[in-house]
Amino acid sequence: MGDPPPAVNRPGPGLQAGLIGVVAAIIVAITIQAVGPAMNDPDSAASVLYFRQIVAGHRLETFVSTTPKPLLTLVYGLVWTFTGDWRALGWVTIAVFGIAVASGMALTRRWAGGGGAVFLVVAMTLSPVLALEVSRANSFIWALAAWLVAGLALSLPRPRVWLAAVALLLAFLSRTETVVLVLPATLALMGLALRGRTAQARRLAPLLLAWMALPIASLHDLILTGDPFYWLGVPAGYTAIVAPDLRALPPFEVIGAIVARYAAMPILVGLSVVGAVRLAVRRQWLAIVAIGCLTTGVPALLVVIAWRHIYVTTRYLEQVDIGLLVAGAVGAGWLAAVARRVVVSRWRSSDGPSRPRSVSPAVAIGSAVAILAAVAASIPPAQLDRDFATELDRVRTANRNADVARPQLAAILATTPESVPAPIRGPADLYIVDTRQATILVPRSLLNRLLVDLDAPLTRLGDSWLAIRRSGAVDAMTPGQVIYHDRAGDQRPALFGVLEVDRPMVGASTRLAPLFVDPVSGIWILEASAP
Repeated sequence: MGDPPPAVNRPGPGLQAGLIGVVAAIIVAITIQAVGPAMNDPDSAASVLYFRQIVAGHRLETFVSTTPKPLLTLVYGLVWTFTGDWRALGWVTIAVFGIAVASGMALTRRWAGGGGAVFLVVAMTLSPVLALEVSRANSFIWALAAWLVAGLALSLPRPRVWLAAVALLLAFLSRTETVVLVLPATLALMGLALRGRTAQARRLAPLLLAWMALPIASLHDLILTGDPFYWLGVPAGYTAIVAPDLRALPPFEVIGAIVARYAAMPILVGLSVVGAVRLAVRRQWLAIVAIGCLTTGVPALLVVIAWRHIYVTTRYLEQVDIGLLVAGAVGAGWLAAVARRVVVSRWRSSDGPSRPRSVSPAVAIGSAVAILAAVAASIPPAQLDRDFATELDRVRTANRNADVARPQLAAILATTPESVPAPIRGPADLYIVDTRQATILVPRSLLNRLLVDLDAPLTRLGDSWLAIRRSGAVDAMTPGQVIYHDRAGDQRPALFGVLEVDRPMVGASTRLAPLFVDPVSGIWILEASAP
């Protein structure tokens, strides 16, 4: 008899998940071209703006239409302060995305085996929705990572309750929708205590730490605005300013729109149903409750919000997408396991001696990946009006143009009087910038970023879309004002196309003369004067 084959030291499950998370982060970084121009959206830039105001001891002079997120105020504020590079916010978010993928892989492996883990990893890595949110440095990625870490911590043979509690707290400080997970956990603890299961309730009591997010958020906003409940009023304030005539949507209309969206994703929904049944049969109540809260709790919130005349964006449905993906991973994992058993059984019966067992897992995993690819392709970026690559290119161009225009805008601010007009009281008793008195009107998608880049008071820059949406680009201007038009940032050629000129033009009450023109990049800076 010969010597036995040498043992192969394979990385443990934790190391495997970590390595896969690194690979997923690299793939997404390449997909979104993370080393190119910045691709931040107004929300991530607002976090840096909030940090600037707090550190300087200045309250917000006017309403900013981004709900403050204390965790991102701290993290993004510090990252930008030390790097001065907007891309760094995206790089940090890429790392957090890697943590989300690694945690999701480890979690679904426990719930659904290797096939389910492969399904979720490939789905998350190939998802255009998640890649887009990573490129924007959006808070959803941070909350997603924290949710998956919390789920993994509670699913271990020896649950790490404190780790789960801290993760839920961080998730709550990143995304207020985390309440749909924290509230059921709190009710479950109350139920345990009322049923006399005090030992179990005491062991899980640290989960209540997540509620500390509420006083932290209120303290953050008290320092920032003087109103501890500012974060609660942002959605209504945004609606009052941007869509004041928005009608209340009947609940069934909202539900119908949500159902129609997911009816277009039959593969994902079908696998999710299979996964939910599988979890119920195995009595994995933690998974069932968590997935159920995301897939039903968030739509319920949207119904209430829409009914209250508040603008609802389909970006909120990303939480539902993730719940369905995790449930679908469980369904795919079960189907992969069944396929493996069938293949092994047939090979053994048809060929006599069993074939190497390493072949059958490869077949099962290949099947799961094939299913996954179809599912990933069936989840469109719901918040896009154009394809994924086009949207990335548009945002990248707008941010690159902001770097080009910044010196011109800084020179304009430096040569105008330092007296700053007071903001005006607008809808819903909110103070907003008087666009007739702002020194420079800029694209709303770049407003928060330029406020930071130019170190300008909030009253010096105005939202160009709010200024011209009713009276037109020329006649909305007042003498002495400047407007910065960026073709990629403004996106409304019917409104802004008239500004794409290289010579003065005269309107009914205003004359506009170009100060800086770069038609190749799509930049026009014009100054208004009396006709």
